[in-house]
Amino acid sequence: MVIKKPPPLKLLVTATGYNSLPNQTDDSPFITATGDSVFWGGIAVSRPLLKKHLLPYGSVVFIEGYSNPFIVFDTMNARFKNYKIDLWFRDFEDAWDYGVNRDLMVIKVGKLPRHMIPRFKSQIASMYKFKKELL
Repeated sequence: MVIKKPPPLKLLVTATGYNSLPNQTDDSPFITATGDSVFWGGIAVSRPLLKKHLLPYGSVVFIEGYSNPFIVFDTMNARFKNYKIDLWFRDFEDAWDYGVNRDLMVIKVGKLPRHMIPRFKSQIASMYKFKKELL
């Protein structure tokens, strides 16, 4: 028996940047909806993307304009009703510079099991550090 892998899921979303400032988060700005700490490479998604099981927690995605993968690990405020994602940035200026990006292609390529997320976080963190050193 051959098990076929489903094709990658492609979605058009609006993407924004955020960081862990009190006015951009809830009362625990460095802890996500999944109980993890924030990290570069983690994204928050709007509830419609979660509820329709399009991008559940642990989904691995590629975002137009970036070569590194991202992982869904947080939920956006309920006021966001459309297909929307938030990229976490360590620095306010980076989040601000990212701005609002409409009709951005996001490609879901898989889902990480919970025990693999710490390894993913450390690999992505090293990519971010390298990127910042190049700037």
